[in-house]
Amino acid sequence: MCVLRVLEPCQSFKMVPGEGRPRLVNAGRKCLCFYYDFIDREFGLMHVRIQSWFPLVIQILLNGHEWLSRKLDAHGIENRKQDNAFLWISDCGRAQKFADRFEKKNWPRVLAAFAKRVNPLLSDVLAGLEYYWVMDQAEYATDVMFNDTDLGF
Repeated sequence: MCVLRVLEPCQSFKMVPGEGRPRLVNAGRKCLCFYYDFIDREFGLMHVRIQSWFPLVIQILLNGHEWLSRKLDAHGIENRKQDNAFLWISDCGRAQKFADRFEKKNWPRVLAAFAKRVNPLLSDVLAGLEYYWVMDQAEYATDVMFNDTDLGF
């Protein structure tokens, strides 16, 4: 969809003199970062952030509600969403079964595919190397739905 670039503080390395030879040390620096915004077939609107220099840290942000909504639509299960909340789902049992599969996805494989889309070095200089994926933030949501819209208030 689009690519934005921003100069941000980030963790990287710098070369410092050492006894007999220089060495790499961890250093805070400013780094050009790229934000790739995608509308993915499976995950919908999402973005991937990558630093422009070593260690080429990647962050991938996606929305489980958007994924579930697309899954429901693909299986003909009617649903209504407002912003990031489901207001109505025609078959909540099936929706829950789909939602339970989200956490069981092969996340290293899924995330590696996105990394290859934004980091051309993975098919060249870094061929054969992989990212080590860490979950930085995850949220579980509970959408509460009522059968009757008249709650008696």
